[in-house]
Amino acid sequence: TKADFFRVVFEAVQCHGIGADAALTLAQGLIQSGDVLPVSSRRREQIFTDRKVYEAEKRIIRSAEKLMGQTPIFSNTTEDALTKTAWKAGATEEQAVAFADIMTGPALNLLQGAAGTGKTYLTRMVRSALVRKGYHVLGTAPSHKATGGLQAVAGFDKKVCRVLAKLLIDIDSGKLALDEQTLIIVDEAH
Repeated sequence: TKADFFRVVFEAVQCHGIGADAALTLAQGLIQSGDVLPVSSRRREQIFTDRKVYEAEKRIIRSAEKLMGQTPIFSNTTEDALTKTAWKAGATEEQAVAFADIMTGPALNLLQGAAGTGKTYLTRMVRSALVRKGYHVLGTAPSHKATGGLQAVAGFDKKVCRVLAKLLIDIDSGKLALDEQTLIIVDEAH
């Protein structure tokens, strides 16, 4: 909110000996400059973001919309066949149905469930099926602990599973190239 934004500015300048009037002028200047943008209004409170974050989020939304329109990877396989394959691999009924939905759904999928429900195990099945289909599957998460979980439970090799910040740096620097055969599985755990 606007109050949160001003609080962050005031806290940031405290250690630099900048007074309240100067901090207020700085905060107002950032808003007027266009570097800090109001993005929505919630209960009469404006919410702000930084221009770079706003542009990155717009790119993510455009990419997600594009992915939603792509042909599913397993478009020639029935959901029943995929469900049976998952059951044979030891999946629960819910995991088997989710596996079939992911594999026959759009190129962008979100998997949500409570802790301990087998999301990482399901991720292992998805990753294995995609690798067998010839895809280069990368794993990522916001923390080292979560990437460790992907490696230990979902079967990702350290070479293809890295912390999200490192993955983004590698993509931006050109060190890692993504193509039509590359899929990324993101574990939001932290």
